[in-house]
Amino acid sequence: MASAEDDTVRAIMLHLAAADVDACRATCRAWRKLGSEEHLWRRLAADAFWPCGGDAPPEQPLAPLGDAQAGSAEGERAFAPSSVVEPALSWRAAFRCWRALSLYVDGGGATDAPLWMRISRAWAQIEGALRERAPTIESTLCRPTSPARLAQIRSRTLRYIYAVHDGQHLAIDRFMLAHDEEGVRDSIDSLWHGLFGGYSAYRHNVCMRMHPTTIAADFVAQLGSGLFELSGAERARAAERTGADAHAASDHRLELLSTSYGFNRCFAVDVLGGIYCRGKSGAWEAAGPSAASWFCEYARRLSSGFYRVGQVYGPLPGEGIVLFQDTVDGEWCTRAVTHGVEVVASALYTPEHPQAFAYSLRMRMRDDAPHACAQLFQRAWTIADGSVEPPRRVVGEGVVGMFPVLRRGGSYRNDEQVRNLAGRPFEEAVPPGSEQQGWFVYQSFSGAMSSPDGGHFGGEIQFFPGTVTQPEGPPFNVVVAPFRLAKPEFVF
Repeated sequence: MASAEDDTVRAIMLHLAAADVDACRATCRAWRKLGSEEHLWRRLAADAFWPCGGDAPPEQPLAPLGDAQAGSAEGERAFAPSSVVEPALSWRAAFRCWRALSLYVDGGGATDAPLWMRISRAWAQIEGALRERAPTIESTLCRPTSPARLAQIRSRTLRYIYAVHDGQHLAIDRFMLAHDEEGVRDSIDSLWHGLFGGYSAYRHNVCMRMHPTTIAADFVAQLGSGLFELSGAERARAAERTGADAHAASDHRLELLSTSYGFNRCFAVDVLGGIYCRGKSGAWEAAGPSAASWFCEYARRLSSGFYRVGQVYGPLPGEGIVLFQDTVDGEWCTRAVTHGVEVVASALYTPEHPQAFAYSLRMRMRDDAPHACAQLFQRAWTIADGSVEPPRRVVGEGVVGMFPVLRRGGSYRNDEQVRNLAGRPFEEAVPPGSEQQGWFVYQSFSGAMSSPDGGHFGGEIQFFPGTVTQPEGPPFNVVVAPFRLAKPEFVF
């Protein structure tokens, strides 16, 4: 039975710092027992690492793991952050690991444990998805950056992201630094190994890589800090969105997270934890509710198969994470099957491009199709722009200048874009093309929407059974089910 003296000691220990509790534990066997109680160390962990008013720590102890194991006597000296958060033997053991993490990522200051767990678990999802589906991209991830470099990052969310992996090193990097043109040519496909994915439409190629901290800082210095500043209106919107005080909102500097090669697309983070994408006009627009939610949502999408990993179709070959949605939901990504021809369609918001939206059409001849093959001849798009009436109608020959012949299992396509027939006989203007396996895929731009609610894109594609020059029946139309053209909650 607990004595009144024990209760008094417990009450006193609740008001002590962790180091003082440990000092008390060394006094005698009784105080050692009292100073090891779970509720005491859970309270100490809550005070130190769970922000006031935020989530309470879980009942069972959880600890961030790195080079040191939970409860290790070396916890504060041999810790390098990882994406692992696991149950610990006790709350005292967990406290030591959180303290070691705090020294590494926050210089011993207040560490936000709920935020760290969100970021580290997102990293674990990303690592798992890359390990399974894109090991080449996983191999580009760098080890954690140093505490000294982390101390220079003002955004806590960005600091926690870099604490697990200090960006990427792509195969092409060392050849570019050495000005080795042959090496650059041989490794050009690694430009598609960006962690945050990419797309290609016409000759517009984008793939978002995560830069190491030193290179990110150099980019900002070389390009001029003025490019990485929010306007007054952008700061006001950020403060309203986050509920920040006036002093915090006055800090308008941004820190770079990722860019595409050529800097045609860029993401940056502010001190309030907001994330922004740089638009074609040079203005920054919000890319998500917060940098943390943006990072976690990307991890969810990558791990769930929302984004596929594979060939990026376009003039610059390579394989990477493709940002066109791969999960059919009937709104942002649609599917339709007509006369055995299946078409999957989706769009991607592209604030850096004047056309504002890129779209992707994937089509194939199904095994149950009534025709052995069919050739695409003409397209007819209906583009609805919100409340603007009537919808715009776009009719033309081919798709991006190509007239593929779909067959079961693949297609024949001419990759030399003829643009249009220009009055020439079809067989002269459109060579048979080479044999390709799998889906026929192409990307293009649909045009910007004037309505704030966006619009829709859909239509029909005309095919000839057999080929255009040797038809095996009358032409038929294949439906492209309408999909949305609107700025989404998250921009990637």
